[in-house]
Amino acid sequence: MSSSDFRHIAHQGASDRAERLFRASITAYCSLAHPTRNETVQLEVLTMPLYELVSDETRRYVAAALSECAAPPPGLVRRLCDERPEVSAPLLVRSTALSDLDLVALVARHGDGHARAIARRKNLHPAIDLLVKVVLRPEAGSPSTGSILARRPAPSKAETPAGSGAEAVRSQLRSMMHDPDPPARPYSDPVAAYQQMRAAALAGDRTALTAALQSSLDVSSPVASAMLETPGRLTAALRALSLTGEQALLIAICVAPGHFSRLDAIETFVSRFAGLGVAAARLEIDRWRDKRATLTVVSSRSA
Repeated sequence: MSSSDFRHIAHQGASDRAERLFRASITAYCSLAHPTRNETVQLEVLTMPLYELVSDETRRYVAAALSECAAPPPGLVRRLCDERPEVSAPLLVRSTALSDLDLVALVARHGDGHARAIARRKNLHPAIDLLVKVVLRPEAGSPSTGSILARRPAPSKAETPAGSGAEAVRSQLRSMMHDPDPPARPYSDPVAAYQQMRAAALAGDRTALTAALQSSLDVSSPVASAMLETPGRLTAALRALSLTGEQALLIAICVAPGHFSRLDAIETFVSRFAGLGVAAARLEIDRWRDKRATLTVVSSRSA
């Protein structure tokens, strides 16, 4: 049965037809011991057109079923995880399909509701556990209040986010995802640059990641390689490309996962990235590019 057949049946007859088709397809998929890639793709082709037609109750049922599935369809999991915690909780609490990077991104996007569900996961990474505790920390009178914003200069009244403590952390994380500065030449389009770097970073291909930085920033291979070796330079490089904070954090964690084993390292990265303007970052890149060019000329003359 094709996806067009599913949509045709769903729009005809009883109003609950889409609900039953959606549940039945997920149940059948979860019964497979080792679903193939084609079967996973087929499930998403069949179910995604029905997604907006089904109720929250059915979505929660599907989230619960997929939370026990070893190889759930990634697109459907992402869609469900972006729902309210009342719907997405089974996946947030139990699904092994969510990586640590996925969990960081979900807390950044959705705040305390998702953080509270993620806190219930077993064997939660210590850094994620600390991040969740910061987001859920009581706001008033806490002797251990040390949010990301506490390490930064006091913002102006117009910049101060509503509330404090956990709400301030949530606002800071969400603000990472927006960058009003437009890209400018010779820097690559941020979407294309991120896609190229993300693929290389998730694959663990350092050579490809160096090449991606080199082409995106118009720098030499040694300069691009040095950026990957130095956290401060990598922060500036990612900022110069107008990536969002969430995108930059994902790349940085892939490059040096051991460096982000503690929350304070994540906080430091977030603070430095948010506090560095795109124009200032590009000035740093220009200096490294010019310095490298000068050294090359001097070296050739000496030879």
